[in-house]
Amino acid sequence: MQRRWLWLALAASLLPAVTSAQQAADACALMSRDEFQGLTGKPEFTDPTPMPWGGDGSVCGFGNGQILLLSGAESPAAFDRMLAGFGQQDLPRTPVEGLGDGAFALFFDPEDKYQDHGATVVFGAGPPTVAVTVYADEGQPAEAALPQAMAVAQAVATKLPPR
Repeated sequence: MQRRWLWLALAASLLPAVTSAQQAADACALMSRDEFQGLTGKPEFTDPTPMPWGGDGSVCGFGNGQILLLSGAESPAAFDRMLAGFGQQDLPRTPVEGLGDGAFALFFDPEDKYQDHGATVVFGAGPPTVAVTVYADEGQPAEAALPQAMAVAQAVATKLPPR
């Protein structure tokens, strides 16, 4: 859980600041607490927490995962810069089906027992670029959360405007 908020703070600092002419997309408008809970099978005790993400995005934080929505023209590069900021740019990208060209999954493992671990599904060649993360249960490998992350990502994809 500690690492989740560290990621949020660091990633927000790596992206351009919001200008008055820009309006960040609202990632929390893409999924309710009940829908996230139903798709993941994991209890959500509070409504998701919205947070601006740089100048052209937002994150919606759930208790068991998050949705990152980057809507700027350079959204794929912004996501890659975020990974690099955490030293995670070399994580293997596992292709996934059903979410368009270039969609992939990342799996992250905890560095200690207090950190979350799970699967992140990234799709959209930008804009927008969406990254859906679902945390794995304690004692389970990060890959165990992929089915739930895919379910959430597919539901989010149906709510995005057509390109």
